[in-house]
Amino acid sequence: RYYDTNIKKLLSWNNATKETKLLVGQLVNIEMKSPILSGGTDIKLRYVVDLGDTVKNISDGFKIPKKEILELNNIKNARSLKAGTNLVLYK
Repeated sequence: RYYDTNIKKLLSWNNATKETKLLVGQLVNIEMKSPILSGGTDIKLRYVVDLGDTVKNISDGFKIPKKEILELNNIKNARSLKAGTNLVLYK
């Protein structure tokens, strides 16, 4: 519901069936209709930090270097990341 999609699409995006079991920590692909923010040739995204997120897992998930995330969002210490923080990411 949160992503306004259905189970059939989720299964298709993840090469899964209704019998496929999800494991704790497993990543699920969700195709977005469009980026939250956009501009120029790069795609500008807004990401809201969730409880337990780290710069490393955000970096790995978006395939963006940690250093770039920190610099772009004026974060001096990766450990100071707090849930609810809005990050700007360029893809």
